[in-house]
Amino acid sequence: MTATFTPTDYVNYTTALATTLINITQATPTITWSNPANIGYGTRLSSAQLDATASVPGKFVYTPSSGTVLSAGQNQQLNTTFTPNDNVNYTQANATVLINVKQATPTITWKNPADMVYGTKLSSAQLDAISSVPGSFIYNPQAGTVLSTGMHTLTTSFKPKDTVDYTTASATASINVITPV
Repeated sequence: MTATFTPTDYVNYTTALATTLINITQATPTITWSNPANIGYGTRLSSAQLDATASVPGKFVYTPSSGTVLSAGQNQQLNTTFTPNDNVNYTQANATVLINVKQATPTITWKNPADMVYGTKLSSAQLDAISSVPGSFIYNPQAGTVLSTGMHTLTTSFKPKDTVDYTTASATASINVITPV
């Protein structure tokens, strides 16, 4: 940059020139990205969570990437690096947000068992619930119990093997105990 100084007093002063160098650095784009809403375990990351915007045109790269399934947990980081199309005037920029991934509830399938005759002990024929994930069932009443005649509600509690990503679940079934003929 050059500046010319012209004095108002031409008699005692002369015109002066000054030159200096100026460094213009690249601007950093502004990234706008809010913490996404909570998701349940099993939900793949998508544009619903990976939705940052920038003050200039360019491209975002997310870590973890779209399609990733995160384990259940609180305050997990989502990161992005933004590369502007104009890499002469703008530099790359980074941003981080936090997401909560809630535990999923396993699906339990348990059909009402067929009527059974009084005196028959409960067994795996009646206590036969299945789950969408590995784990163990606890039945009430338990196997070996002889129920009185009439309608009864059977209950089960399910504890998943993966207690990080899945929560416990429960289910009920009804059974009719009939009088022997």
